[in-house]
Amino acid sequence: MRKVSVVIPIKNEEEKLAMILKEVKKLNPLEIITVINGSRDKSEEIAQAMECKVITYEEPLGHDVGRAIGAYYAKGDILLFLDGDILIPYEELYPFIDAIEQGHDIALNNLESIMNNKQRPHSVSVVKKVLNELFGYHGLSINSMVAVPHAISRLALQEINWRSLANPPLAQAIAMRKQMSIVAPGYVDVVSKNKIRPDIHIEKCSDSPYNRIEDVIFGDHLSAVHYLIREKGKRGGRPDKKHGTMLENVKRSKAAKTVMRSAVICDEENLDIDLLSDVIKTLNETNIEEVLVVLSSQDKTKIDRLRDLEVTLIPWFINDDMFLRRAIGAILASGESILFLEDRRTLPAEELERLFKEAENGADLVLLDEVHNLDEIHPIDQINSIKYFLNIAVKRPELLNNGLAEQPHIISRKALQKIGYSSILIPPMAYLKILELNLPVSIVQGNTKLICLNDAAKNENLVGDYIEGLSYLFSATNERGSFSDGNRKRKFLDELEVNKKL
Repeated sequence: MRKVSVVIPIKNEEEKLAMILKEVKKLNPLEIITVINGSRDKSEEIAQAMECKVITYEEPLGHDVGRAIGAYYAKGDILLFLDGDILIPYEELYPFIDAIEQGHDIALNNLESIMNNKQRPHSVSVVKKVLNELFGYHGLSINSMVAVPHAISRLALQEINWRSLANPPLAQAIAMRKQMSIVAPGYVDVVSKNKIRPDIHIEKCSDSPYNRIEDVIFGDHLSAVHYLIREKGKRGGRPDKKHGTMLENVKRSKAAKTVMRSAVICDEENLDIDLLSDVIKTLNETNIEEVLVVLSSQDKTKIDRLRDLEVTLIPWFINDDMFLRRAIGAILASGESILFLEDRRTLPAEELERLFKEAENGADLVLLDEVHNLDEIHPIDQINSIKYFLNIAVKRPELLNNGLAEQPHIISRKALQKIGYSSILIPPMAYLKILELNLPVSIVQGNTKLICLNDAAKNENLVGDYIEGLSYLFSATNERGSFSDGNRKRKFLDELEVNKKL
């Protein structure tokens, strides 16, 4: 076995510390580095009595700073990270060491089973999953350097920089950006063993709907997304939009009559005309005064059928950009409330009526609730995950996985004029601007369940839209989305950095 350094940050852990260290010693490590910070109990004496390397700070270092400091002092070929309050049998730690010995760069605790449970995923699990997927590590699920135990090779540490360990999601993002080998070789139950600390697990932040530890974790993940954008551009390396300048040529006549209700249907080239006819007939049962169909192709048979249905045809014939067609329809529509439909399934007339009633009662954005996807899809899919992630990022957890991507929704004319029609080209951008302006949003419970269609190419474009939306959020806040940094004492990292250079 190569030389192993075990790193354990400790703050007031005398209750279990001796037992934890006793288990760790059974690994015969090169060293056990205990980073005692802000302790007022006998943790330091216990660590010294058990012949650990003890690094002491009188004040608390803040979240994960102790890990980074321990890594700075570590001399082993493999670094194994543990917490000072979770007792883990030494046998359960071997898989993480073995994985690094086998040539992997990072070995994580395999908590994937949490996402397979038949229950709504926790928000912390969602942000972990989304971060891995944004970097193309779909197989990692929710496995993360946030959780212990995990191990890292000396070479990997040199690549990602010891300082980055103070923000575990950022460290993992750097490792994924560098395409390191990251595996999850074993499961250790740390969830049930995690000590509940009221000051961080229950107490809410003053400017956040989340408790203190969640607020830090969400900020850490957003900073990792910010790193992705900094490295690969505002869409995180996803395909960029092609036709945005076309909107400059779309003008609505100033003399056009204004109506109460409009519907914009974005035609798809391979969409069956009979299905489209059914959608239009249902709309006509809902007192909609104007139906616009933005065509994707010059299909004469389809066009003739649509003319018979007395709808307004918009012949722009754009097949590969649904959201551009949506924006064109929005500009040309005459309604005070505009319903957008791209779905292949029609909604019952009574549900459409409920959407319009909400708009007419003052909501500027009306969405059909998609929360059922969180309860019925296990594990949750990529698109519902990233929609949920965005609502977490804007501190609107009650909105869950709802958004402007694929579902039928209504936007008021007033809202469109305020956010700009070009915002619709990037639905998450339009969504964020509506929330930023504090315009009223209504979520309507419906009987119709809308499932996201699994189209890999469209999903990749949509993921790019969400990353671009997050880029907008960063420009309006900061690289953490205005979330807390957890009182991290980075000055001590700066001091070590200076010492390293001397």
